[in-house]
Amino acid sequence: MKNPFKNIIFQDPESIIEQGFRNASEKASKLKVFGKRVEIAKEKEKTRIETAGNYISKSLISIVKSFPDLRKIPEVYLELLKIYVSEKELRNYLSRANWSAKKISELKRIYLKKLKGVKSSKDARNIRREFYGRVSSIIKKLRKIYLKIPDLSDLKKLPDFQEEKTVILAGLPNVGKSSLLWRLTGSKPEIKNYPFTTKGLMLGYIDEIKRIQIIDTPGLLDRPLEKRNKIEKKAIVVLEKLADLIVFVFDVSGGVLLKEQENLLKQITKMFNKKMIIVANKIDIADEEILSYVKEKYKPFLISCKTLEGVEKLKKAIINMLDK
Repeated sequence: MKNPFKNIIFQDPESIIEQGFRNASEKASKLKVFGKRVEIAKEKEKTRIETAGNYISKSLISIVKSFPDLRKIPEVYLELLKIYVSEKELRNYLSRANWSAKKISELKRIYLKKLKGVKSSKDARNIRREFYGRVSSIIKKLRKIYLKIPDLSDLKKLPDFQEEKTVILAGLPNVGKSSLLWRLTGSKPEIKNYPFTTKGLMLGYIDEIKRIQIIDTPGLLDRPLEKRNKIEKKAIVVLEKLADLIVFVFDVSGGVLLKEQENLLKQITKMFNKKMIIVANKIDIADEEILSYVKEKYKPFLISCKTLEGVEKLKKAIINMLDK
């Protein structure tokens, strides 16, 4: 699945109008016109109206066209979008931007027609100023909607998810998920310019009989879903929409509180009806009491990402479970 938001444009309308007026001023100042004063003024104001109107309306249309049809994008990306903004809010903004572009083009034609009939340089300037005022009013209203929406630029950095069997690595921060991803795939994870790097989605692949996609999720802190931040919500979306199998990683070294890890496991088990493998990592430096407790209660796969003990056995178990 390709990221449908990779080429979106999310630009402050105020910067668009400022650039439009700046372009208009520069082009008019370079214009070489000869003749009566009023004719020179009319030609320069015509250039300003055309340049500003064209630039602003085209920029707004580019914004609208840069967004995908929300009815046709994969569900996982739609859910990721909702972390930032509701479908209704985005549709409203894009609809208003589209209307604004058309209205500015219409006003451009109206004021160019008005300009033809003026009899003085002053009237020519007033026509252009009136046009600028109308355009500014339209952009001001559009900007009010824009400012209510968080910066959507992060959507451009979302990963392309492969349409393959997917394993999600879950667990609290520092339990060894990133190391496990590396060990399972035999290579360092893909870390592209995503908005969540090591605290977000890292992708790797097992190439056996079938290609398996493995995703390391952000650290899922032990808090109610409604209190999670955007990074954590991204992980929840991935777990829910992409996972064929969840590998939950316990740290049995004592470096991460066992109670917090168990609480997180309960949350994930309750929220998602997914196949799951429990892993006890860092057995090479295990706290024997913790290791004994986890072994007794959860019957986990025992591994050490440092020494590679148990990793190959876990890898085979993942492949076998996904084949069922």
